[in-house]
Amino acid sequence: MAHSLDDEKIAFDLRREYGISLPVVPMYDFGNDEIRDLYARTRLVIGMRGHAGMIPFGVGTPIVSLISHPKMAYFLADIERPEWGVSVHDKDRAPSSPSGPWASWTTTPGRSPTSTAASGSCGRSPRPTPPTSGRSF
Repeated sequence: MAHSLDDEKIAFDLRREYGISLPVVPMYDFGNDEIRDLYARTRLVIGMRGHAGMIPFGVGTPIVSLISHPKMAYFLADIERPEWGVSVHDKDRAPSSPSGPWASWTTTPGRSPTSTAASGSCGRSPRPTPPTSGRSF
């Protein structure tokens, strides 16, 4: 999900460098309710910005945080899910193909895979856990 044109760059980089193609939803003109609804219908959010983890977490959608700033690690520690983060500074963990803690997650039917680098606001809700039924990511 992209809140600006710059947010779409990661999807282009993934396709160019690794052949991974993910849909990107341009959310430039979305209101807060539309943003929350879209995150709630998404199967998994992979993001680098604070709110790319907070909004989906707030609506019960699993997240993988690409930790580029300490605030991302602090958020994951606060929700007791540090394993949901991967540091972009850890050169030994750079995958040559999709892998990592999210590779074995399953998804809920009706949710669509989306990459994100979003920002915004979030509400408070129970801690989500990766779904246990449905299609694989």
